[in-house]
Amino acid sequence: GQLAYEVDSPGHRVVARYPDGRIAFAFGAYGHGAGQFDTPLDIVTIRPEFSGEPTADPMGSGNLFTSWLAVADYGNHRVQFFECDGAWVGETELDPIEPPCQLAWRSPALDITTLEGRLVRVHVAASLLASGRRNQRHDASVHRDLRDVWRVC
Repeated sequence: GQLAYEVDSPGHRVVARYPDGRIAFAFGAYGHGAGQFDTPLDIVTIRPEFSGEPTADPMGSGNLFTSWLAVADYGNHRVQFFECDGAWVGETELDPIEPPCQLAWRSPALDITTLEGRLVRVHVAASLLASGRRNQRHDASVHRDLRDVWRVC
């Protein structure tokens, strides 16, 4: 089975749950750095597409791209992207007067609804390539016990 992901806004973290409701792991904490949150409001699973990259395995075993998570980080005016085990991938910063509230994946773009109800469409791959923080990686291993994670996304 797959894990279900939810934001814990008061706890400033993302929680992954097994189908029976038990917590598999959680990641994040209050802050402004990579992998930290200030009131996360929404989360969605995405599958970004990178131009020129093959999307299917030539051996026929399925899609080459794994799913990622996009998190609306309201207080930090950004959307952060993570691998499904909590490893930080990158972020897209938004206008400080219009923080993100809701997310919807419309491949290859992420639709972001701001506090004022404005829709911002972001091409995830292009946004990450343009980001100035793409060389920082968050170490997800500090947040979970690998023995408890069996299938993510």
